[in-house]
Amino acid sequence: MHDSPASLPAAQETDIDITDADVDATAAGWWLRQQAADFGPLDAQALADWLEASTAHLAAWDAMQRTATALESIPAADAARIGAMARALTPSPSAATRTSALRRVGIAAAMATVVAMVAWGGAIYFNALPLHSAEYVTARGAFDTLTLPDGSSLELDTASQVQVRYFRSRRELRLIEGQAYLQVSHAPERPMHVDAGALRATVVGTRFHVRHVGGAASVVVDEGCVKVSVRDAHGASAAGTPVHILKAGQAVALRPDGSLTTQAATAADWRAKRLSFDNAPLGDALAEFARYGDSGFVVHDPKVAAMRVSGSFRVDAVDEFAQALPLILPVRLRADGATQEIIPR
Repeated sequence: MHDSPASLPAAQETDIDITDADVDATAAGWWLRQQAADFGPLDAQALADWLEASTAHLAAWDAMQRTATALESIPAADAARIGAMARALTPSPSAATRTSALRRVGIAAAMATVVAMVAWGGAIYFNALPLHSAEYVTARGAFDTLTLPDGSSLELDTASQVQVRYFRSRRELRLIEGQAYLQVSHAPERPMHVDAGALRATVVGTRFHVRHVGGAASVVVDEGCVKVSVRDAHGASAAGTPVHILKAGQAVALRPDGSLTTQAATAADWRAKRLSFDNAPLGDALAEFARYGDSGFVVHDPKVAAMRVSGSFRVDAVDEFAQALPLILPVRLRADGATQEIIPR
């Protein structure tokens, strides 16, 4: 127990004007003093007296308590270092009694600066922590529909993988592979960023389809507005690449050279368990069927793989697709063990 309270000066103890900043500084100093191991009953009484002296003191103390709560999110090792810095600025009881009122307010202000720095760093760390983090995966041939924490709906195509993270000021979804259809709940103050490789789509509330398969990426908008950009290896906007603002019925695709190109919007037919091809290379069509399961059909001849096909087929109807090929293309099927090769006729 101390002979005198280790208190920072209350307003009535000084012969200078106490401004709002001084009150905040004193509250910060009291909070730091309260964390000390030798904080005793006289200290507690002095703090209580200071709080009772003014409603401004109570308000400043309440704000300091809220700051302290935010500081609890800082890792223990960082908090220990910061705490040591703060305690080094806290006056001992004897020092406090020998220091003039003006000097004590100056010390309090210095401590408040430390706390403000800690709070600033803590806020950055606090805001960097995700409120929600999850990963969703669909197996080959499987589909899934999920409801995210904000009420947004996420539909996943076969063989798809996404990572979802929600922060206080933003929402993030990373499509690692596959296809997804999103109905994003409206939240202008908390935009959602959807990354598919180097392609980034930013929305505040809309419905759209995003694809990321084999390094290629595309976005098709059903409703609302979507901002699409290309990011570099560091996550920043790629230089020389314009930002596209897409509206309903519009789409963009990411070229191999990293540029964006507009294209005709096509429906996300996989949601109806169908695959639609519009003058697509035969090799690409077979690869798309293979995403849903073993097709049993192969193409080795590059000229055959480049032949164009159109039509709509069920994802599980690759047999029907292959049997129709000799009717629309100059090809035939040849049994090759467990598979059938599509060869020129």
